[in-house]
Amino acid sequence: MKYKNKYSGDCDDFAILLASFARQIGLESRMIGGFSGNSGHAFAEFLLPNKHNNIITKLNSNNIDYRKDYRGIWISLDWFQGSEHNKFLKNFKVYDNI
Repeated sequence: MKYKNKYSGDCDDFAILLASFARQIGLESRMIGGFSGNSGHAFAEFLLPNKHNNIITKLNSNNIDYRKDYRGIWISLDWFQGSEHNKFLKNFKVYDNI
């Protein structure tokens, strides 16, 4: 996020903003705080309930990062993708009530 040619905020600010945007349009969302070695990263996810499981093929064909759990499919709103995103999912914490 650049303002007056300077960056302000960081990944957790961006994650909170995107999770808030998702909630404003009626999606269930949350923030994930993940760690890889000595570095950490935060990103938002929104939920597609289980009734939308047929979308997984489209997600895979479009290289969209997601995770599946008992509630449905959590779509990543991270600025990292693929291995850069997934390395922060080995040790993470979910923040539902942000």
